[in-house]
Amino acid sequence: MADDTPAGALLRDERTRRILDAAVQLAEAGGFAAVRLRDVAQTSGVALGTVYKRFRSKEDLLLGVLTEELHELRAQIGEAPVRGPTPLLRVIGFFAFLTDFLCRRPNLARAVVRSAASGEQALSERLARFHAKLFELSFAAWQGGAHRAPTAGESVMLSALQQVWFSALCGWAGSLYDHDEVVRQVAAAARLMTHGVVHMPAEAVVFAAPLRVVRVADRSGVGTIALPRELVAIELVAAATCDGLAALLVRDDVDVLQLAGPVDAGALPTGLAAPSGRPRIVVLHGCFSVALAERLAASVDVVLGAGPELAAALMDRAAEALYVALVRGASLQEAHAEARAAIGEHAHHFELKARDGAELRALSLR
Repeated sequence: MADDTPAGALLRDERTRRILDAAVQLAEAGGFAAVRLRDVAQTSGVALGTVYKRFRSKEDLLLGVLTEELHELRAQIGEAPVRGPTPLLRVIGFFAFLTDFLCRRPNLARAVVRSAASGEQALSERLARFHAKLFELSFAAWQGGAHRAPTAGESVMLSALQQVWFSALCGWAGSLYDHDEVVRQVAAAARLMTHGVVHMPAEAVVFAAPLRVVRVADRSGVGTIALPRELVAIELVAAATCDGLAALLVRDDVDVLQLAGPVDAGALPTGLAAPSGRPRIVVLHGCFSVALAERLAASVDVVLGAGPELAAALMDRAAEALYVALVRGASLQEAHAEARAAIGEHAHHFELKARDGAELRALSLR
């Protein structure tokens, strides 16, 4: 989605970019209200007349900053599209990503939100273009890569979600809400708009208690899991020794332990006591072997995963489907089947090893 507007053309000018970078720097230091065009000129090393030639007012400068932010947002989404097994989860993930992106510079974000909420007609009309671009990005997440026009219902829903998001941001800008509450409000609205009050899905309840995943990997990491934080909370830890893994296996605050990287099966302890009688799950990301799975299954209920022959992107897709099913309350057996279905013809690579006597159909985390 190239930006061929005058504002977009301005961004390709090196001095304009310096001016905008200086405005962002000053806004983050003392708030946008304290930014003066004279200070912007001095900080950017550009003549004051040049600044006025490009931006006649602080409002023009703010719109320029928004255009630059929109370019960066598009670039980031282009490199790492929002993923998820359903349109609902993808659109929730998009607004969570959008909130993260905006709030990473809180002073600038508050200036944007307060200016947009000011009701000034000239500014509101010019901001309408940014709302249209955000709609395009949210619809791209909703449809998951397909190329088609939105239906009338989709247009109404996504526009309404954008209004809910902006309203929640106004609360955030006034210190009424924190960042996570903004994301929760949009997620709740999305579920209501998608399913209605009467047919609210079971997953609506469990968003308040996300699946707790500890992911152990070396520095390079293996793949990524792109699900909303209120659905799956992932704690990243550096590659652990066998003693460290033993400690993770008995933690009572972990639902799933995901291992990404080489593990010495022979050095793992056996007979570890599972806390509180809760099901214990280990997901092996790229390091599944029969020997390792059998060793782990001596202490946990089920071991799932794949070896290096399954591409990282496919392993991510299987793990996402597995976690969504577990959050929804599916049994371990049902969750494994859904994970396999998510990767189609590659399903035979996603294996399962259960502890002797484990009733997978009866075991769930919810």
